[in-house]
Amino acid sequence: MLNDQRIRGALAGGLGGAVSWLVIEPLVAPRLQYITSVSELYPIDALFGALAGICIGAALGIAEGIIVRSVYRARRGGFIGAGAGIIGGAIGLVIGEMVYQPLKLLCFVGRSIGWAVFGGFLGAAEGITRRSWKGLRSAALGGTIGGAIGGFMFDLVALFTVLLFRSDALSRGVALIILGACIGLWIVLIERVLAPATLKVVSGRFEGREFLLDKPRLTLGSNERGDIVIFGDPLIRRHHATLYHEGRGYVIEAEAGAPIMVNKQPVTRQALGSEDELIIGQTRLIYRQKSGAVSVRPPAIQPVPSPRPGLPPPAVSPRPVQQPPVAPVPWPAVLWLIDQSTGGRYALRPGITTIGRGGDNDIVLDAPSVSAHHAEIRYENGRYILHDRGSTNGTFVNGRRISGPNMIKAGWRVRLGEVELVVAS
Repeated sequence: MLNDQRIRGALAGGLGGAVSWLVIEPLVAPRLQYITSVSELYPIDALFGALAGICIGAALGIAEGIIVRSVYRARRGGFIGAGAGIIGGAIGLVIGEMVYQPLKLLCFVGRSIGWAVFGGFLGAAEGITRRSWKGLRSAALGGTIGGAIGGFMFDLVALFTVLLFRSDALSRGVALIILGACIGLWIVLIERVLAPATLKVVSGRFEGREFLLDKPRLTLGSNERGDIVIFGDPLIRRHHATLYHEGRGYVIEAEAGAPIMVNKQPVTRQALGSEDELIIGQTRLIYRQKSGAVSVRPPAIQPVPSPRPGLPPPAVSPRPVQQPPVAPVPWPAVLWLIDQSTGGRYALRPGITTIGRGGDNDIVLDAPSVSAHHAEIRYENGRYILHDRGSTNGTFVNGRRISGPNMIKAGWRVRLGEVELVVAS
């Protein structure tokens, strides 16, 4: 449930509103009874807004890190959200009070304007956290809308709560919870509507989670500092792939030796179309593009007019002969090498996969018995062929040392020095 950003945004905002009420009541509420002029009210408004901003902004920023269990993302999001909340809360509530005072009977308008400014700052913090200029604008717009709606309801909810429970304190608490939930929900809604594309996890640990693609370049992997972070999948590397915005959509490019499949075909670089299925490690995702997918319809057949009596039939241009579709070039069946001592899984690339202790290899085996450039596997004529590259301790297939090219298949055993590997499909 918490992988749904809409639910998470509303819950985080509502929780932040509840915490802000617990902080505001003992610090701010007692001062309200001593206010004698409007000029004394502005500092109280600024303090009220700043405290609410810290709590709601921090809650919205921390939520992402808690879900993915990343201290770095929670800390970074919380600091940015709290900082934006202090500024937006102090400025927004003072502006709201300035509008409210001359429009006593239209208190809802003043509150809406003030809390809209507040929500806009909190939304901008979400975009800053993701380092996305387009995301900043979208989230700021969503926060502004959510703040305006929540602000309009603020006094309305407070009024009904006072009538029902005869408690000003409780009325402020309920109003702050609804305000925070509105801001959190609308930030997510507008971001999703305006994002040019998304990646949705449809199987795996984060099933239901949707990543927004709204930057020219996004990194994908298990690194918590990346843009698209997928934890808990042992086959996903820290930096597994990169997505680039090209033309009207995105292109995915795999890192060397990092397996990616698009529509069940292994790829190293592929332009994505809407509803494409991606398999990265053990996680399945669906790419959805908001615009740019152009459907091509076959041309309509024009009727040939009947000739008039005594006139020759009209000339008919020959219809172009439709060429049969070209069959796609088959990709090799994906084979893996599984390290028997560490459990590491390495996908064999189409083309050449180099293996050795050196860091410039496609498959790096950090073992003293493995040479810096030990062996390579080539895909030739529909088969995977293993070649030794003059290693010191030799390359073995099913217990036999090889001296030249040797085919390998799923289920066979390969040994490089003292490192045992099993070929799997």
